[in-house]
Amino acid sequence: MLKKVLSLVCVLALVVSPASALKAKGKKGSYLFELQEEMIEMLEEYFTSSGSLVMPYAVGVNMAETDFCKITSESASQRESKSLFFGQQCKDSFVDLYDEEGQCSGVFCNVVTMVKDEAYDVIVEIIEAASDDDAFGVMKDRLFVPAMDWMCRCSMPLMDKWMECKDGIGEAGIFDMLQISGGFDTTADYLGGESFKDFWVDMIANRINWDNIERMMERVVENMCEDDTQFGGKCYDYYWNAVTNMYQWFLKSTGNTPSPCKGKKCPESITADYDDSCSMFDFEQFGDDVTFADVEEAVEDKFCVDECSGLYQHVLLGCCSATMIQDTELSDSVMDVAEDFNELWEEVYSEGGTADYMPASASPAYMEESMEFDDIVGYFQDSLDMLRNPTCENGVEYSVVPCDEYVAESDPCEGLSGKKLKKCEKDQESEMEDMDMGARVGDPCEGLSGKKLKKCEKEQKKNDKKGKGKDKGKKGKKNKGDREQM
Repeated sequence: MLKKVLSLVCVLALVVSPASALKAKGKKGSYLFELQEEMIEMLEEYFTSSGSLVMPYAVGVNMAETDFCKITSESASQRESKSLFFGQQCKDSFVDLYDEEGQCSGVFCNVVTMVKDEAYDVIVEIIEAASDDDAFGVMKDRLFVPAMDWMCRCSMPLMDKWMECKDGIGEAGIFDMLQISGGFDTTADYLGGESFKDFWVDMIANRINWDNIERMMERVVENMCEDDTQFGGKCYDYYWNAVTNMYQWFLKSTGNTPSPCKGKKCPESITADYDDSCSMFDFEQFGDDVTFADVEEAVEDKFCVDECSGLYQHVLLGCCSATMIQDTELSDSVMDVAEDFNELWEEVYSEGGTADYMPASASPAYMEESMEFDDIVGYFQDSLDMLRNPTCENGVEYSVVPCDEYVAESDPCEGLSGKKLKKCEKDQESEMEDMDMGARVGDPCEGLSGKKLKKCEKEQKKNDKKGKGKDKGKKGKKNKGDREQM
């Protein structure tokens, strides 16, 4: 009887908590597998058996959805009603934007609805991804591309509306709700005698430097949404590919195990064309206390390895990177925004106002012990300088050409077909062979390494065998002719 009861309890447990029945599909022991195991734990903590958020998160999301989705409602009364989070002035501005600019301000409703209805499924898809490529594919298709598409179309129109209406944010009821919730110290020193609501309304509307944020956002959108004239697509596609490549480098450099893709449909990686040493950075030499300066030094040293320069040129210094690196207005605005928030953070935290609900590791004192803000600024500027003008004493050079100046090498056979195409391709091969013969001095595999070197050496051995066979045949014919003459 007891065994039957225990069996029933186990079955019910699986029904009540489907997350517990999930299994990480990545390669066991891989970095992805470990992340998937953590995601399963997160699902069990934040979601119910039906995939819905648990309390109190469900209450917060439902409250936000009810308020935000008034903007997208077809009901005139809903559109005209007050907003808990935005206040009436901004609510009206966002309703107007929804009608004028391709439903751009619907993003608030769309995001909370996605969290409520789709977040669970997205996380499950990542957990069930068998390889790193599959996991990145889910994140790109379900999250990254939709976010970038919205950013390119809508972020600046929405920012314009916010700049017009932010002074009316005090109309929002959320401040009164937080004040009476009991979750915040409404008499903290940082308030300086002001009420909780007055302090934070002034902080959001006036003390945050929105002009600098707007300038930074404008440059980010311009750079991310530019056409990639070198590789095709948008620049945000290029940056996504760069991140996936650097993820592979991270795994190799830290000794973590990848979860590789298997099968014929696996995407090709530029990293595979180069020696493994090009994608491994020896951070262990610095011990446990690795600093940004150590990382910077390791990257600079690797940048000047001739055999690896092609990889870094492709992954890190495409025309999109060149455009962003040379955009000094972007880098200046990033620094301005960082400095603005650093000052506000120190001012609020130094008065002890956030100590009750912020972790100690977020305090300026803790951050000052671990790394000075000025040091971070210095490393940021040094990194940009290195990328803007990558120079090496051994003569390794990089091309840093923005997309609006990039001109791809033209294909002389483009637009041809049939016999004309074949003749053109044959002519091009002949020209390349002539160039190779004219330029070849010594070892044709000189300067190559890794897989390229092995491939070249293999081809040379084949050519040598063919050459010897031809010579042997010619020699035999000659001897035969000599005998006939005799």
